[in-house]
Amino acid sequence: MPSKEDYVHRIAARTRFHAHGLHKHGSHPSKLSDLSQATAGSSSTHRLASGVPDYRHLMKINLFELWARHPPSYTVRMGKAEFVHLHLHTEFSLLDAACKIDRLMKHAAELEFPAMAMTDHGVMYGAIEFYQAAKKSGIKPIIGCEVYVAPGSRLEKKSSIGGKEVYNHLVLLAQNQTGYKNLVRLVSDAHLEGYYYKPRIDKEILEAHKDGLIALSGCLASE
Repeated sequence: MPSKEDYVHRIAARTRFHAHGLHKHGSHPSKLSDLSQATAGSSSTHRLASGVPDYRHLMKINLFELWARHPPSYTVRMGKAEFVHLHLHTEFSLLDAACKIDRLMKHAAELEFPAMAMTDHGVMYGAIEFYQAAKKSGIKPIIGCEVYVAPGSRLEKKSSIGGKEVYNHLVLLAQNQTGYKNLVRLVSDAHLEGYYYKPRIDKEILEAHKDGLIALSGCLASE
């Protein structure tokens, strides 16, 4: 079992190793001779009884400052994405998400996402920006919306007992051009006819404009 002095030596060696920036150049001191080269020109070193250099005086170095000046150069590479986000909120889901579309697409392209959906809460303000950014990044855009569904009629401006269940959530995705037009119609009518706390649709209007749409189970706030 390594002695306490050996542990101190290892930690100090790593500290001096990073302090001289060898990690940035991909060099790894695998033996004491490499370490002695790294510490050449530095303050004098002492030796333990075992004969190995004593770097305990280096432990006074501020490690946070050290890493800030000489950060390691390794990068963590994420693997290729093997799935598609079908329920995703952007900065257009006000007070609910802060995911900016430009940064989203940049990162999605790095992860090689083949496609991605946008399902903001009750609105489609970012549909065009999302579509253009996705096409520019080589990602297939899927336009959608997480709509609010009234428990009864969208025309009823009242809540149930206890003031709850004013609306439920439902994720809708446009499968084609017809679905996109129907989704635009549903979201527009939700604001013009069914607005009560949130822009709501109901099952009646959903039945009338269901063609070309794919419905998902949604989140915990779904029916």
